[in-house]
Amino acid sequence: MEHTVAGAIKEWRKHNKVIGQVKISYKKILRKCRELSLAGGKYREYQGLCAKYQCARLTAVTKGLVPFEDKPFKAYLQ
Repeated sequence: MEHTVAGAIKEWRKHNKVIGQVKISYKKILRKCRELSLAGGKYREYQGLCAKYQCARLTAVTKGLVPFEDKPFKAYLQ
């Protein structure tokens, strides 16, 4: 019984629009905090490289692929 209730709650959270919007807002705020914490224009430099390199531009316009700018910060900016 416990597994069924837990599964139902998980599905409800997954499809709840309010919770989805809260998660999106949280991710946007977290990203801005990370951008602000990068000293010396490192993030702007990274954005420039993303605009310059063809593979990054192609990834940004290809549906279903995550753009380079949206990749995790710690993978590229540390």
